[in-house]
Amino acid sequence: MTFPKTGTGALSRRAFLALGAAGLAVRPAFAADMRVACVEWTAAATLLSLGVAPVAAGDVPDYPTWVVEPAMPRSVIDLGSRFQPNLELLVEIAPDLVVVTEGYGVDAGTFASLAPVHTLKTIPADGESALANAAAEARRLAERIDRPEAALRLEAETQAAFDAARAGLAPLAGAPVCVASLFEERSIRIYASGLVDEVLDRIGLLNAWDGETGGWGFSYVGIERLATLPENTRLALLDPLPDPVRLRLEASSLWANLPVVREGRVFQVPPVWPFGGLDAAGRLARILAQALGTS
Repeated sequence: MTFPKTGTGALSRRAFLALGAAGLAVRPAFAADMRVACVEWTAAATLLSLGVAPVAAGDVPDYPTWVVEPAMPRSVIDLGSRFQPNLELLVEIAPDLVVVTEGYGVDAGTFASLAPVHTLKTIPADGESALANAAAEARRLAERIDRPEAALRLEAETQAAFDAARAGLAPLAGAPVCVASLFEERSIRIYASGLVDEVLDRIGLLNAWDGETGGWGFSYVGIERLATLPENTRLALLDPLPDPVRLRLEASSLWANLPVVREGRVFQVPPVWPFGGLDAAGRLARILAQALGTS
């Protein structure tokens, strides 16, 4: 089988234009007085969403595959692996600030002797809203780079994306949706809590998966568990979907006989970094509206 690509056919022209207007990728990135290096993608995307391009970031070549928006300028220097950045290159670049992400990749102390360090907290405390945490972290970073107004603008843009998506998805209000990633044919990563869950709620959809999750907000289960999804659930599979996995799924009788697959309720959608901040939340809202608004 093949997966339907996203489209905009069922969205009203007004809603579709609003979704585009709420996009975060069209904003140009301006050089800041402070030269900032970002170790990983969440930090880089948050900085870019505040209108500032980092001088360097980790895993720059793979950013367009997994994150996409906000677009990474070609001027950004690649620091190598997010888990083992090139410290010698970082010393040569001599940034004014290094932004790291708590609990992800290299410990902040690694950079303490090289430059001042700012740490983003991406995993909210128990009971804390992921979106509220993302907004607070954007405000903290904006203050650190002396652009507090940029965080307010980002919050307004994100809310506009939610509002436009909710309007476009009004006919599907309350419909169950499962957002997931497939990296091999036997198991699936389902985003069950945190940022993805809250975005679904903000745009009027129901998260169809209620299984237990870890701190990063996802469950990793066998694909046979998709048979337990509520009736009429739409499964949104985030790109990238590796071609070898796609081919093996198309040859799999187990996959073909899952109700959500057999009934044509699987949608392959563009990439979204599910561990990101407000920029990722707004992008997810737009993508789901454009994909599911046609179903």
